[in-house]
Amino acid sequence: MNILKVILWPVDRTKELRYVNFELGKVNVIRGDSRTGKSALISIIDYVLGANKCKIPVGPIRNTVDWFGLLLDNGSSEILLARKSPGIGNSKSAIYYKTEKKIDIPRVIEKENMNLEIMKQLFNDIFNYSNLELKEGAGFANRPSFRDSVSLNFQPQTIIASPNVLYFKADSNEHREKLKNFLPYILDILTNQNILDFHEIEMLEKENRKLSKLVMDQEEYLKGYDRRLEDLIAEAISLGMIDDSSLTQLNNTNDRLIVVKKAYESTRITFSNDSLGKYNELIEKKENIFRELHDDILKLNNQCKSIQQQIDYYSETKFLNEEAIHERISLADWLLLRINSFAELDTVSINNIKKTIDKYKNLHCEIVQAMSVMRNELIDKKLTLQNKQNEFNSIKIELQNLYEFNKNSENKKLYEKIAEFKGKLYYEINYFNTIKNDDIKTQIANNDSKLRILKSQTNFEKIRQKQEVVLNTLTDNIRLYLKGLDIDDCFSPVRLELKELTISREKKETQDYQSKEYLWEIGSASNWISYHISVFLAIHHYLNRTKNKNKIFNFIVFDQPSQVYFPDNTKEDKKKNTYDKDLENVRKIFAAFDLFLKLNGNYQIIVFEHAPESIWEKLENVCTKEVWDEKTNTKLIPNSWQYNQQ
Repeated sequence: MNILKVILWPVDRTKELRYVNFELGKVNVIRGDSRTGKSALISIIDYVLGANKCKIPVGPIRNTVDWFGLLLDNGSSEILLARKSPGIGNSKSAIYYKTEKKIDIPRVIEKENMNLEIMKQLFNDIFNYSNLELKEGAGFANRPSFRDSVSLNFQPQTIIASPNVLYFKADSNEHREKLKNFLPYILDILTNQNILDFHEIEMLEKENRKLSKLVMDQEEYLKGYDRRLEDLIAEAISLGMIDDSSLTQLNNTNDRLIVVKKAYESTRITFSNDSLGKYNELIEKKENIFRELHDDILKLNNQCKSIQQQIDYYSETKFLNEEAIHERISLADWLLLRINSFAELDTVSINNIKKTIDKYKNLHCEIVQAMSVMRNELIDKKLTLQNKQNEFNSIKIELQNLYEFNKNSENKKLYEKIAEFKGKLYYEINYFNTIKNDDIKTQIANNDSKLRILKSQTNFEKIRQKQEVVLNTLTDNIRLYLKGLDIDDCFSPVRLELKELTISREKKETQDYQSKEYLWEIGSASNWISYHISVFLAIHHYLNRTKNKNKIFNFIVFDQPSQVYFPDNTKEDKKKNTYDKDLENVRKIFAAFDLFLKLNGNYQIIVFEHAPESIWEKLENVCTKEVWDEKTNTKLIPNSWQYNQQ
């Protein structure tokens, strides 16, 4: 899929649409001055293709454009894809989509006909990414998507000469992790089944790590359990809550502790002052509330566990996942709006489909409603718990005030000790009752059994061999394009590093234990930019010869590849020999682009430059599409649009 046009619909509908046209099978160059909007085209294309965040610069572009759009060539048909401008906001989900053999571009877009999520699903279908369904919660949780492939289509000005970042958006941790999983898939190293199996393995191993830690914590707790209970019994005896003789017949520590618990619950503290009645009444009330609060906490914990199990079930079951439900309902609504236009369907068939969709939607609405009821129930229980906690705190303050009037400090200290004792007592008893190591160990064993089966079914050696073949092919492809560029060493083999998301090359002569050096260890900006260009051309050269060639866009955008040689402008502000050498090095870059298109005629390369046109004018497949400078009085945003804004 290639780009035929970038289209801007103006806010002022009296103005003409702005088109930026591109050719297939060509290096399309937009040459011009800084601050004319060249670099913004990458952000515009990315935004229209479904980026979650809009990186289009705030100012004249966002202020004057109502819709951003692309006219795409999909082989046998054209696709018009437009997205509403976010203004000063982050993004808009309003999408306009149209596909025909030949599209007449509308003068005005009145309203959207789909949202962003449906658009992404649609393009995943077009690129055949829709047959993978993964659970949430692991590194493979985000299934491969056409949005991941966009990382291979852009080399913006901030990345093209970077020693630290090779791929578009790989400077954020989220995109780096997704790309680590996506590259082996798109390079045809991993199959769909491999990804599903690896995802399941990762989920099971993650669960086992959590369960094993829980078992270790509980076993560590149990090591000192008997000692802590004996300490509590001794403390109860020292507080006068129980007589040691009542425990002599009981050998089991837990049985002895139950006696202590019952003795505590019947314990009352008396005072000699006038506040006796009120004080004892408040103590009794506080103890009742404490017990009620404790029981509520236990009930709430059990309810939370039950609800969490339900939520986990929904999350793990695609049919019941709320996000999937909303997506399906949106798709169903979209289908209902268009089903009457299906000429091949008779009225009976259309009605049957409508009934099925309505039944499907009602079922999913019931599921969403049930989830809402459970959440509301949990909220109510938390409110009840909060009210009891507030009441408890109020009584605690009142007791503290009564202490001020109490002359008997010994009783006060005794009460504090008993209150502290009760907290420890309840914790030990109740935590012990929650320990179910046998159940957890059974779950770990079941997971281990599943892991053994999954790993036995996965041919890791075959995957390793396949990866080696792919990486060796890419090394040859990189050398093909690298040998004509300005590089200090074009002979050392260059290897794509899939986990580090960079490249490495063999060291010529070294006594170091490390036999390779990574991109960030290689000096010189001219080296960095040469590696960036050769790697991107090599990857697309490879993909264009695999079954995954239809899973990516057939274009690459390079923003100012000459920046190493002309960082600010193209004026001859250095010695002529140096200037001529820099011109020749930039010409080598365009020669590499030209070579790529001779070998991959179904592609297009788009370049934004301020270097002189004389550099590439003799290359067969390179053409200047537009010039944006003071002489032509042209920019991305027409001057008439901006004047209107003023």
